[in-house]
Formats: sequence, structure tokens, C-alpha cells
Amino acid sequence: MNAFKKLEIVEFYLIENDPKKKSFWGTLHVYFPDLDLDLRGIWAGHTAKNGWKVNLPVRKALDPESGKEVRFSIVSFCNKENQKALEKIILNESMEIMKEKRKGAPIMINEKKKFNKGPKSFKPDFQKPKSSFSKMPLNAFVSMGK
Repeated sequence: MNAFKKLEIVEFYLIENDPKKKSFWGTLHVYFPDLDLDLRGIWAGHTAKNGWKVNLPVRKALDPESGKEVRFSIVSFCNKENQKALEKIILNESMEIMKEKRKGAPIMINEKKKFNKGPKSFKPDFQKPKSSFSKMPLNAFVSMGK
């Protein structure tokens, strides 16, 4: 884990700043010079309920068997202690930058829109739309351009 101790916080991109909920979230761009590793998409922020938190990038997908949404880590260690240690190092280094970014930021509330994914066996019906052009003679299209 010594290679991860030296890092640079390139930027914190604020996504949500909600004073009513006492929370703010965004993504971090972190560079590890010893490894020449550029890591983006690290979710970081603070809520009144959970405190400070950092999550390494994940990808969401639907589990084909259960139909539920699951998260897969894009970057992960086999040893979970190393994973937690890296998250802690990133959090400690980025906390001051996140606080500074929040000071002058406008109120930004991220409204998550709910959408219906449909039942598991849902298959869209792709029927050819009926249009008024289908009844026109073929030479009508040629004369329309003149």
C-alpha cells in the first residue's frame, strides 16, 4: 500500500449540494505518480446521516437470475483490507479540497428520476409505423424534390 500513499487530487467535480439534507456529493479525479495511475469517477462526499464517504468506481447492471440491480467494482483488490485502506487514504487527502469546493458552490439538488424498466420478460413491439406516405405513388416522392 506504500505506492498509494503518494497521490495527487487533480479535481473534485461537485454533483449535488443540498443544504436541506446537509449533504454534498461529487466525483474525484486522483493521480498516483509512483504507479502512473490516473483514476476517475471516485464518488466522494458527506451526508449528515453517514458522514464522510468514498466509493471506488462501480458499474451497475441487472442480475439475470434475480432481476435486481447489482453493483460491480471496476477497480478492486482481492484483499478487502487493502481496498478499505485505499479508500481511507483518498478520503483523508481529498477532504479539504471537497470542503473548499463546497464553500462557493451554488445549491445543486440531484433529482433522480424513477423510470419503469418493465417486467423481466418485457420485449418491445417494433412495428412499422403507418404513415400517409405509404399510400402515395412512388413518383410523388420524385416530383416533391423539384
